[in-house]
Amino acid sequence: MQVFPAPEEFGLWPDGVQEGNEVKMEVPFRYFLRKFDRGFPSPRELLGVYRGLLRRAEETLGWDGEGKGREAAPHNVVLDRRWMLVVPRRAPELNGADANAAAVLGMLWVSDEEKMRRWTEQGPARVLAHLGVPAERG
Repeated sequence: MQVFPAPEEFGLWPDGVQEGNEVKMEVPFRYFLRKFDRGFPSPRELLGVYRGLLRRAEETLGWDGEGKGREAAPHNVVLDRRWMLVVPRRAPELNGADANAAAVLGMLWVSDEEKMRRWTEQGPARVLAHLGVPAERG
């Protein structure tokens, strides 16, 4: 788990997504987002939101949970005071380029120059689409 404060004036792409509209931010992977229009939910409500988003991510991955105990499908989750985001994951890396939850928000953190080279050679959109489920283009 990573926790970091984002300054109020720092916008993240989920802030620009309009739920229930066809106007969506173009991201290269499938995601599930729930905005908190009535303020930050209670712990019980927050757990319900998470479980609902995770269920949708698992359906996207074809994850039935049978024979896996209570193990959840691979995913990233990002919680902000305005929304929760769940991104289903298919792979941990692509040719040495890996990512954490911050990367799905567009904040790429790498540990060395070699990893940065792998990201730039392959292109961030291609890497993120491979790690997740590629977005459906209409």
